[in-house]
Amino acid sequence: ARAAARGTELAGPWRLTFESDALHRGPAEPLTLPRLKDLSTMENVKHYSGKIVYRTSFACPGWRAGERVALSLGDVAVTAKVRVNGRAVGGVCFAPYRLDVSEFVREGENELEVEVCNLWLNRLVGDEGKADRPTWTSLKMALKGVKPARSGLIGPVRLICR
Repeated sequence: ARAAARGTELAGPWRLTFESDALHRGPAEPLTLPRLKDLSTMENVKHYSGKIVYRTSFACPGWRAGERVALSLGDVAVTAKVRVNGRAVGGVCFAPYRLDVSEFVREGENELEVEVCNLWLNRLVGDEGKADRPTWTSLKMALKGVKPARSGLIGPVRLICR
């Protein structure tokens, strides 16, 4: 586990798992990112649409029971649910993407899980023009040449002990 001083970024590494069924078509094997990044910039997942689960561990040295601890997710595209040490903390769907995790952290190593859901638009953009297009919408949308929308947990993720 990486030590997280007061207000320090939880840089990673981050382990990502995707929904890999026929509908979502995410990678079957987990990906490991040394640092968080916008998934729409990664060739193998830029058109993925669905749930992405990010996992990392951290330590909170010098933390004392009763001290307030906030988790700032930085930038998220689009919604996130957070678990710390296997316990549900809550969800966020707009800035500042921050949650109080005081009741969930413990001395020593902690496990962080962030479940992010992104936009269906990325899958529609990826499937545009395919003859055997598996996704469609009844809305008339001009998607030719459209770039995928920002996607995933972009960060930076910070733990703020106060």
